[in-house]
Amino acid sequence: NGTGVVQDYAEAVRWYRLAADQGNASAHWNLGTCYKHGTGVDQDPSEALRLVTLAANQGHANAQVNLGRRYENGIGVDQDHAKAVRLYRRAADQGDALAQGSLGLCYTTGTGVDADPVEAARLFRLAAEQSDAIAQYGLGACYECGAGVDQDHVEAARLYRLAANQGLAIAQESLARLGF
Repeated sequence: NGTGVVQDYAEAVRWYRLAADQGNASAHWNLGTCYKHGTGVDQDPSEALRLVTLAANQGHANAQVNLGRRYENGIGVDQDHAKAVRLYRRAADQGDALAQGSLGLCYTTGTGVDADPVEAARLFRLAAEQSDAIAQYGLGACYECGAGVDQDHVEAARLYRLAANQGLAIAQESLARLGF
């Protein structure tokens, strides 16, 4: 990011490559991101996918979530909800809030897994406790509807307010709908 030195993306890529050549998962992830966006290198979606996959296989949570999203939505890969769920689960097990929320949504909708509102609420709670606004909203929706938890509009409003205070518009709309 140029902290303490002149920002030079090509030089950053050179260092990422050196670390990636030594098997560093974070370097694979960062280099993959550079190839995805064309930062310091020519944009190359295939190389980006290869590097992100390497990082994900090495246990890099951000890479697992990114790859999970690709499989969930069929971006650059064949759509495979079960594979997306496996990747989300690996990252969620490391405590990654985005993965926990994404997996919670899968359990809410039955995408790649059997729908399970109790598990969805549990996962949303884990992510919400890390101040993830989308998970706070998701858990609030669980409380509003009584999905996987006892229905509680006061708790739903509390969670919606936490998400709304982070700028999540749908949470603001939900608060208004509940009359809070």
